[in-house]
Amino acid sequence: MTGAGVILGTAAYMAPEQARGKAVDKRADIWAFGCVLYEMLAGARPFDGDDVTVVMASVIKSDPEWHALPADVPARVLTVLRGCLQKDPKQRIRDIGDARLALEGRFAAGIDAASADRASRAPGFRTQAVPGSPV
Repeated sequence: MTGAGVILGTAAYMAPEQARGKAVDKRADIWAFGCVLYEMLAGARPFDGDDVTVVMASVIKSDPEWHALPADVPARVLTVLRGCLQKDPKQRIRDIGDARLALEGRFAAGIDAASADRASRAPGFRTQAVPGSPV
């Protein structure tokens, strides 16, 4: 049923490339996840309109109303949300597993010593010198 130039799906959750009838990959699902997350936080869809055509135009041309999100949304959630809703799929989060890790704070710059120590004792954890770096 799917193919180039065929548009399938719910317009409000379509990635821009999908709305244009272009080829899609798993990053279109990342976009849809971002739409659902936004809707859960803001209580409204990030892209909405009176009919399918207006919604698809909004997906392609507009940005979500970021100010509609509650002020107390954690920064890492906002970072993931913005990463999911990048219009250019090359700039979008590539894998939902990365989104999960980011939501858990795994990519935070300041990993506390206790977490680092626990990770270093995990089965299969190995440290390796980076080529060209002092050991």
